[in-house]
Amino acid sequence: MPELPEVETIRRDLEETVQGRRITGVFLYVPAVVRHPDPEAFVRDMVGKRIEGAERRGKHLLIRLSGGWVWAVHLMLEGQLLYMDGDEPVASGTKLSVQLDNCFQLRLRDVVDLAKVALAPEDAIASVLGLSKLGPEPMEPAFTFERFEERLKGRTGMIKPLLMNQAVMAGVGNLYADEALFRARIHPERKASTLTPDERRRLYTELRAVLEEGIRYRGTSGKRGLYRDLWGRKGQYQERLQVFRRQGEACPGCPGKVELIRVGGRATHVCPSCQLKEPAPVAPRGWAR
Repeated sequence: MPELPEVETIRRDLEETVQGRRITGVFLYVPAVVRHPDPEAFVRDMVGKRIEGAERRGKHLLIRLSGGWVWAVHLMLEGQLLYMDGDEPVASGTKLSVQLDNCFQLRLRDVVDLAKVALAPEDAIASVLGLSKLGPEPMEPAFTFERFEERLKGRTGMIKPLLMNQAVMAGVGNLYADEALFRARIHPERKASTLTPDERRRLYTELRAVLEEGIRYRGTSGKRGLYRDLWGRKGQYQERLQVFRRQGEACPGCPGKVELIRVGGRATHVCPSCQLKEPAPVAPRGWAR
């Protein structure tokens, strides 16, 4: 967290809220938050730039600035990018404040010290961030079912870690992988090579559906409420989650209960009754299903 829907929500907020604003100052409270260049150059080169737009690549926010520069923000696990009045007290965990010409600020807050920022010319930002290593965007029109099948072809690992592998596809994390697999009725420990054509089709459809819904409901904040949008508001998708962090609760699809297991070292939420570890047997033609 944040994953693709949360980062996309913030990206859209940025375009609606700060596009056209000029950066008049930068307050760097924790220099180590700057990944590139050195902190002094980061502050110097940010000041005076105008915000021209915002893009997203995987879980990276790419804020386009005047002069062909890009300010990149990676929120990692618990980072927050907040738009607030510059007179508001600076909260603990704030790493960076970017002063705008309307007396508001963009503040990067992260209490676990994992979030990072970078600044580079547009033609260099991909190299700085390693964006060429990312797989395709699962919400793009070009990410067809055939493209999805190509990404899984020849892979023998468990399906959940593959969905979360940023080199396979960009932006999917623990939460949305769990939800998509449950909705597709596929156990997260299944080997990708064992998925039937129908299962692959279901997974493709449900993965895109949960990501789209996550965006529509402005992301997931969860019980701890760590994710916030640009205005500091919680997301709404946690109210629609079917298995994620619902261990011990009734499964929404059967009389069983949601269980918590570990897959690839990650906490994973699954209904063992709905999500079988083996492909469901296909009845011979003429048999009742």
